[in-house]
Amino acid sequence: MELEHLVENNICTVSIQGKLVHHTVSKVKVYSQSLLKYDMLKGVVLHLGKVSFIDSTGIGIIIFLFREFEKQRVQLVVCEAEASIFQILQMAGLDRMIPFYSTEEAALNSFNDV
Repeated sequence: MELEHLVENNICTVSIQGKLVHHTVSKVKVYSQSLLKYDMLKGVVLHLGKVSFIDSTGIGIIIFLFREFEKQRVQLVVCEAEASIFQILQMAGLDRMIPFYSTEEAALNSFNDV
């Protein structure tokens, strides 16, 4: 699994590539905690367009991220999840907690509405 991020206008886009599973989620957790060091961060876009598989621990890490960022008053949104990944996240009820967007542009624009 690979992670990369870009911070622009106090919004951080985190792109995940590969499998979001038991043996990779600890990397996401450590990576996300380093993002909280950005002082003026107001939002995080979790780009899942290149996630090929997700299991229950992957779902759990997204919930963990949502809660950790929420504590810091940083909004988390998800974008570009493949249909199969979105369906799994939807069945887990994440779409009732976290806004999902079909494109990265729409996700980034959502912060302009706040």
